[in-house]
This record gives sequence, structure tokens and C-alpha cells, in this order.
Amino acid sequence: MELVVIMDLIGWVGAACFLIAYVLTTRIPGTSDTLHFHVLNLAGGICFAANAYYYGTMPLTVLNVIWIFLGTYAVIKILRKPKTAS
Repeated sequence: MELVVIMDLIGWVGAACFLIAYVLTTRIPGTSDTLHFHVLNLAGGICFAANAYYYGTMPLTVLNVIWIFLGTYAVIKILRKPKTAS
């Protein structure tokens, strides 16, 4: 498979991750505080950063690298949160 096809697929996966995360936040209140939401955003950022870099779109690459840092921070924050007994 050609690299351009792989990079296009990666871009589509990133778009799907962002779209699913957005739909979840609009349909299910409180979703933006969940690990699933932030992992979807992190995955979307990684995919879009790779795709944008491949195509030489530096503003989008930088934006998505920042998005990756924010997503990583959110995931770490959630994972470090003490578990409460239910």
C-alpha cells in the first residue's frame, strides 16, 4: 500500500475520533470528563498531526501537537485521580 493512502487513512481515523468525541459530548452530559473522551481526542490529535505533517501543513501540525499535549495532560490527570469507593 502506498504511503499516501496510509496517511489518508490515518487522517480519516483522526477525523472519526474527533467526530465521535464531539457527538458524545453533545449527546451524553458529563462525557467531557471521561477517559474515553480524552483518549479519542488524543488519538485524533495524533492522527491529524501525522497527516498534516505528511502534507506539509505546518499550522495544523502545530495545532495538533498542542492538542496532543492537552490530551495527554487530561488522560494523565484522570488516571492519577484517586478511585472512590462506590
